[in-house]
Amino acid sequence: MTVGETREIVVRAAPDTSSVDPGNALPGDGPVDSSAVRLCSQVRADLDGADFDVERTGEPTGRRGVGSEGAVEWSWAVTPLRAGEDLQLVLTLYVSEPDVAPIELESFRKTIVVEANREEDTKGFVRDWLIPAGITAPVVVAALGWLVVRWRTRRAARSAVVVDVRDAADDDARRPTGYL
Repeated sequence: MTVGETREIVVRAAPDTSSVDPGNALPGDGPVDSSAVRLCSQVRADLDGADFDVERTGEPTGRRGVGSEGAVEWSWAVTPLRAGEDLQLVLTLYVSEPDVAPIELESFRKTIVVEANREEDTKGFVRDWLIPAGITAPVVVAALGWLVVRWRTRRAARSAVVVDVRDAADDDARRPTGYL
């Protein structure tokens, strides 16, 4: 999967007693990954991921009854929002007996890897580096400006030392006369 592209993910399960191969005739052209899972009369599949827009297509509860023949299927429209390995496919068994509270058992968990496209790489670079640099740059520039002003002020103060060397005759000439 690639960031920003919506793909359909389909999960199909069949009991061992079924003559149906759940991996046959799946929609799409991607690779089929199959694993043995525990099934019971009621199964629910949930697809979940932190950085994904996941929308179930089909029955909203995701709960399916499993017979001895045939296969059950779930599907989702998934749009990755970021690259990484955050998408978890969780197959949950939902066991219900009369007069007993339903029991949920996690039966299968699979991590789906999402690759970044060039646009996502650029967004990631901006998000991870340029935004912090954009915040840091004015602070660094202000600090450097302060250091330059301070250095120039000290340098000017050192070079502006005035030495008053006057002749005593000049001092007498400047004094007003007529006073006692």
